[in-house]
Amino acid sequence: MSIPDAAHVGSPTCRRVDRALALLGRSRCGAVAAAALDGATRYRDFFEAVPGISHAVLAARLRELVSLGLLEHRDGTYRCTAETHALAPTFTALEELVSLHPHLFDA
Repeated sequence: MSIPDAAHVGSPTCRRVDRALALLGRSRCGAVAAAALDGATRYRDFFEAVPGISHAVLAARLRELVSLGLLEHRDGTYRCTAETHALAPTFTALEELVSLHPHLFDA
């Protein structure tokens, strides 16, 4: 598989990919987004869906995802946006990678 020219190091696309990976890699951010894709809509749903997350971290991640437009918050519930749904194939690909090569991610 070859990498498209737009994804080469230093290109705007590469910088955006780096920022996306940094966002999803931030403490529990990817897990909170994945919980939303799995149907979490209320704060308690997220808290129960993401093992070990503190209230402070969960509140910060939800605020961050809302501010970025990855979640909508209205009437006490959180809803996925089109952008959140666009992440679903990324989570699927990462799950497949981890399943196929668990030794790369065991720490």
